[in-house]
Amino acid sequence: MRRMSNYTRAFLILLAIILVIGTAIYVAMSYVYSGKLRSKLINGDFSLNKLGWRGNSGEVRSDDNGNKYIINGYNWKLHQIISVKPGNSYTLAADTKKGSSNTAARLVVLFIKHNGEKIPGHTINYWHQGNGWESIPKQVINIPKDAAKMIIYMLTLKGTGYHCFDNINLVKNDTYLPAAPSIVRINPPQITQSATETEKANSVTEEFMIQEHENTGVYIVKPGDTLNNIANILNVDMETIIDVNHIENPGVIYPGQKLIIPVNTESVPPQQQ
Repeated sequence: MRRMSNYTRAFLILLAIILVIGTAIYVAMSYVYSGKLRSKLINGDFSLNKLGWRGNSGEVRSDDNGNKYIINGYNWKLHQIISVKPGNSYTLAADTKKGSSNTAARLVVLFIKHNGEKIPGHTINYWHQGNGWESIPKQVINIPKDAAKMIIYMLTLKGTGYHCFDNINLVKNDTYLPAAPSIVRINPPQITQSATETEKANSVTEEFMIQEHENTGVYIVKPGDTLNNIANILNVDMETIIDVNHIENPGVIYPGQKLIIPVNTESVPPQQQ
């Protein structure tokens, strides 16, 4: 058998290199097309633990194959805030796995105006069908007028226990699409209408305001109020009020604005009328 010439050997090596590079480009393009690199969310797969996510709740765990995910229960602490533009259209997707909770896994979207006021958005309640990972159907989220930011929460519907979340993606759509309903119920059990009262769209913001923390009060801003005065009167650290309410400019609050006040003294009522 004749030995392979140097030219043939070089050609085959070059061909192999081209195939490797081509495969790498194809994989990279597929990854981008899947939305993971185009997602507006930071660290939606939790490979970097809780980087990008706010709140002192949620625990990052790993599957046997090393895949990282996060668990959370019924609280309004675990969230991410994203800057958005009114009129833009996005698609929200996520995976979930049943944990110890006997209620639905829940994704909640709220919007924040420039003045800090929160606007009701969407609630996606997903009841698991098995014990493995399941994909929550993609939902279109359209940014309303005056919205400057979007908040995405992951939690359970109610009660005790937790559920698992992974691969949270928010991808901008190329065209404006019809938005998801305010309340989305996927695989719901057969229950009476009275059992779904807490899922009403107009209650989502109030539920968040009142129950974001286990012990909380709601203070309604009056004319002439400042954050410093409110903090002094209620004996609460001003920085805590700023952080809990996602206030971008502490010098701008307005009469009628509802502020969550973590209760650490008897001076704060459970809910101000």
